[in-house]
Amino acid sequence: MARFIIRALLYLVLLFPTKIIFNIMKNILITLVFAFIVLGVGFAQNKNTQPQQNKTDQKSTVQKDNKTQQQEAKKQEEKKQEVKKEEKKEVKKELNPRIENCNPTGYVRDITETLKSSGYKFLRSYNLEGPSNKPIQHEYTLSKGTTYAIRIASYVDSNLKVTLYDPEGRVIASTYDSENQKFYPSIEILCHKTGVYKISFEHHFNKRDFCGGAVLCFKR
Repeated sequence: MARFIIRALLYLVLLFPTKIIFNIMKNILITLVFAFIVLGVGFAQNKNTQPQQNKTDQKSTVQKDNKTQQQEAKKQEEKKQEVKKEEKKEVKKELNPRIENCNPTGYVRDITETLKSSGYKFLRSYNLEGPSNKPIQHEYTLSKGTTYAIRIASYVDSNLKVTLYDPEGRVIASTYDSENQKFYPSIEILCHKTGVYKISFEHHFNKRDFCGGAVLCFKR
């Protein structure tokens, strides 16, 4: 490139007068300077633009990564919520299973068959079935001096209990022993006062459906 320029200058010296050559060289120098200035500005702009572009690309990448992480975290949280819902459903199903083909009459019959050997006589029976969101309650007039018993039967682990209230509303007997945390199949009392007593059936630890039977009996 340098050799080409030198040869061109020599050629001009030979062909043209000194003044003309001077003007031509002046114009060439001006053109070269202008060209270098343009190239320098363009290079500087390109150099300044490149880091900004890199920063923009990096920022965009970080934003995408953050957005992806947020989406993943949201998905994980949704999965956790779904798992919790399923667990609640399972717990609810376990605590409140639907009892299908319940046969309270069968429970009552089984209880009644045991009365003869114990000396008790049948008074009345109670069929226990359906939702147990509230106790099943009945009233019965008991006579002073008579011994009464209430026997219950239900499915295994039902935690069914019966509570007997006197005419004043005080608890006088229950099949659940809170001190020992045990359930018993019957209660027995000697009535000391004639009056209307309330009999309440409920599940102690859960809200399972009722499916069972009970018998009120007596002896003198």
